Amino acid sequence: MRGMRSYFLEAARQGHNQFSKYLITLGLLVVSVFAGTAVGLLGGILYLQELPNPDAIELFLEVPSVFLFVSGWVWFSILIAILWSEEKIHRRSARGLLSVDGTVRLRRLGLAVLVWFGLRAISTLVLYITAPTAYRWRGTIQEWLAFSPFILFICLLMAIALLVFICYVMRGASLILSRPRVLIGGLALGIGMLVAIGQDTAPMLVFLQNVFFVFFILFLVFKEECIELSVGLVAADYFYNFMFVVNETSPLPALFDVDIELTSRTLSLVLLVVRLGSFYYWFRGQSQHLQRFF
Repeated sequence: MRGMRSYFLEAARQGHNQFSKYLITLGLLVVSVFAGTAVGLLGGILYLQELPNPDAIELFLEVPSVFLFVSGWVWFSILIAILWSEEKIHRRSARGLLSVDGTVRLRRLGLAVLVWFGLRAISTLVLYITAPTAYRWRGTIQEWLAFSPFILFICLLMAIALLVFICYVMRGASLILSRPRVLIGGLALGIGMLVAIGQDTAPMLVFLQNVFFVFFILFLVFKEECIELSVGLVAADYFYNFMFVVNETSPLPALFDVDIELTSRTLSLVLLVVRLGSFYYWFRGQSQHLQRFF
């Protein structure tokens, strides 16, 4: 992984990379979370006051619009805090967290969204064939059309902020774990364990799903030396989970809901691995960085 070492690991050793600088940024991130929450709540209250009638207010409150609105501001605050920290605290280019040359190709990002979305749809069709009683049409076309642009924007914002945050964490962790494979594997295992904690149904399979998923998006970042493909993949995954197939208890205006208890976790894990492999080989021919897996 020559590109991994030349870009991320060497970039982490530029500027002010002392451990104390990362602690300062950690405190800044805590402040940014509280600030984003406060701004989001205030903005939600002001928006509610501008809605024309009680029905519109009720619709806004029935779906988790307030939660998503606040989440968007929180992630935006985290994004700004990390970019500011890179420039002012670490004294290195914040754009380096986006790509090796500081640019993002929007067309490639959009293609990643479409490809992953299509793969998710095919996987859902396979799961539906194996367990048709687990899925139910919710019939919320009007609400879906009304909220989709807003939620898609939130998903893109969350994906960008998440990948920038992960890249920042990787830079800090690389000062301790200098070997790329160990670094990616360690972060994937750590995030996978955090997500799997508290899972009542098949926690080990949930853990494996998250480890594979996180390892893959980190692998793409390192190999491509940019966050385009990973952001597109994560944003599409968020949007699909929010607006297409959701847990039956979700208040989101999605098109379908699913009873997780009736679906096969093992098959879901297998389909995830197939999706990741298909995504990789779709873009493999378009990038010289992906020509070799390792």
